[in-house]
Amino acid sequence: MLKEIETLPKKRPREPQPEIPMSHPASWWSARESRNVEHLPPTESRRERIEWEILALNVSRHPLSPYRGALEDLGVASSERIKELPHGTRARVAGLLEYLQCPPTKSGNPVWFLLVEDEQGLLQATI
Repeated sequence: MLKEIETLPKKRPREPQPEIPMSHPASWWSARESRNVEHLPPTESRRERIEWEILALNVSRHPLSPYRGALEDLGVASSERIKELPHGTRARVAGLLEYLQCPPTKSGNPVWFLLVEDEQGLLQATI
């Protein structure tokens, strides 16, 4: 088998592949108007995606805010409403997981500490 290795073609170094030019989705409009599409304002979802890619956070609105109506229909309480509930009350919450920690315990049973953010504030939970 070692002798056959010498007959195999030599590996060529990888060269960067040229990008395939893709037309912009609004190129039909650009051609019709004979103007460039770069002057158009980005859509709300595009702007949020750009904010997240560049800043790693959303500046214009909280990512959960479009879903607040649906979450309320499911009985999800906001972080402000949770503060008003008596201790020991069961509640359903939703948010972005900001921090998750599972430290070792003396008993060996797992304990999870969570920090969850909704559009009104932060919640801490222990599971």
